[in-house]
Amino acid sequence: MKKIHVSGAGGSITIVAIGYERPSAENDSDLNWLNCKVNVNIPPFEGEYDASFTTLDFLNFGREIEMLSDLMIGQATFETDERALNFRLTMKARGEIVVEGESVIFMTARTTLKFCFYTDQSYLNNIKKDISAVLNQFPVRKHH
Repeated sequence: MKKIHVSGAGGSITIVAIGYERPSAENDSDLNWLNCKVNVNIPPFEGEYDASFTTLDFLNFGREIEMLSDLMIGQATFETDERALNFRLTMKARGEIVVEGESVIFMTARTTLKFCFYTDQSYLNNIKKDISAVLNQFPVRKHH
């Protein structure tokens, strides 16, 4: 299990990639879904729930984090098909980063937590390493 951790003043998001959801699927799309756990800690709220994300969600987020880190301007977005977790890191002046998004839990009732917290550029290298570790353990797969 590998995790991606985004943290800062006033909150954190942790995504733990557990394993491929359908390891023997017959098509590329189904091959790349991962079972994950999400922990959102935005005091006084904290919660953990199961979610499914694709390896492409992590790949795209990693590319955007890389650009954000290199250019020190713009934003990086973790956006998913099923909308269980979506958030954006936006670089502000002097390296401050605003993290804002929403966490949605679909059960018998729908629960949504919209959040915003702050971090800074010093956390970007750790986020890049986390994404790389997830993708090394769970690479994008293609059906042969």
